[in-house]
Amino acid sequence: MNEDVLTNQPIVRYENGELINKTDHYVTEFPLTIMVNGEEFATIICSPNHMEELVLGFLASEGAILKSDDLKSVQIDDSKGFAHVELTRPLGERFEYSTKRMIASCCGKSREFYFQNDAAVAKTSMSKIVISPKQILNMMTRLQSASAVFKQTGGLHNAAISDGEAFFEHRQDIGRHNALDKLYGYCIQRHIP
Repeated sequence: MNEDVLTNQPIVRYENGELINKTDHYVTEFPLTIMVNGEEFATIICSPNHMEELVLGFLASEGAILKSDDLKSVQIDDSKGFAHVELTRPLGERFEYSTKRMIASCCGKSREFYFQNDAAVAKTSMSKIVISPKQILNMMTRLQSASAVFKQTGGLHNAAISDGEAFFEHRQDIGRHNALDKLYGYCIQRHIP
């Protein structure tokens, strides 16, 4: 996974009063335009891995799909930066008048509720799992330890699915919302509620 999100760049670093030629690593940013039923839906700036999961999770987060049964096909053309999604139904009135959106990787106001009724599709978790503060801190330490790319670059967000004891799945992206959407897409593909 590290190879597809890392890029090397020659740099000049100032250390101990000297200029030193070095190679540094940074995380690749990749624009992915999502086409839904032949129409441009959004362009996401992301790390170029687990892109089908990202597309599914993003569409579910936006309320465009609810489950994998809503999908007819998903084709990722990473050579051109496109995801072509065909749904089993039209997008619906709520998306009819929306404008093309660019979703940046930054963590500020890059992603907001775009439609008036987005709150209507947001759902509260009904999980009965109880996780203690000690478990949360332990999982944070383990997640940081598992992120080799973050250690090399300092420029990557991590997310994981956990029960407080074990990681079931782990994703990384330059955008924290993308890392979460990748996990959401992972769950959709596997019919995990």
